[in-house]
Amino acid sequence: MTDGMKAPIKTRASKDHRTITGAPRGKLMAGVFKLTWHAAAVDDRHRMVRSRW
Repeated sequence: MTDGMKAPIKTRASKDHRTITGAPRGKLMAGVFKLTWHAAAVDDRHRMVRSRW
């Protein structure tokens, strides 16, 4: 994958629906990846955007 490409992710929610886990569906190429995700709180629906290298 090159810079800016998206990878398919398989997600799963915990039994209590408080945690979402995601994993790539296939192998990733060697290198450094930037992960970006969006989330919304259930109680007040405020949005969060996070990135991690």
